[in-house]
Amino acid sequence: MSSKDKIPSDASIVAITSDKETYKPGEEAILKVKSGAKSIYVMVEISRQDSSVSKHYLHLNRNHKQINIPISAQDMGGIHVNWYYVAYNSFAKGSHTISVPFPKKDLEITTNTFRDKLVPGSQETWRFTIKGSQKEPVSAEVLASMYDASLDAFEPHQWRFSPISKPQFRGITEHTLI
Repeated sequence: MSSKDKIPSDASIVAITSDKETYKPGEEAILKVKSGAKSIYVMVEISRQDSSVSKHYLHLNRNHKQINIPISAQDMGGIHVNWYYVAYNSFAKGSHTISVPFPKKDLEITTNTFRDKLVPGSQETWRFTIKGSQKEPVSAEVLASMYDASLDAFEPHQWRFSPISKPQFRGITEHTLI
């Protein structure tokens, strides 16, 4: 379904689209709430991580309405949109996530090893060069571990370590409609 469509292109009664897939702080998300049904009321609830919730009550009649949402630095991790309506003797709900990813902080790590081959049994020296996303030198701490792949014959090993937490906001699960 395209964000340019005035009403849902499939058989859905209500659909929500945003103009972009991801947003950055300082931008504005444009939500389009669309319906091909005659005279339907939709409640749209926008939840942020700071637990602030804004509600919009929209009347649609084979058209769409637009909601503009300013994106701030506190929204990194995402904004959650829930929508509800009662029509044709049934209740329906859905959700939409506005993705506001954390900025990438890519580090380029180069490993340099040296062993003096003229001295038998000499120790190997390891050096790490760490550069930022603009190729500038970066001061960082390194946690190193040694691993012997031959041990995989006994028990396969998988690394599960993520020191940088980038939480994604999934929304509030319990909602009150009043």
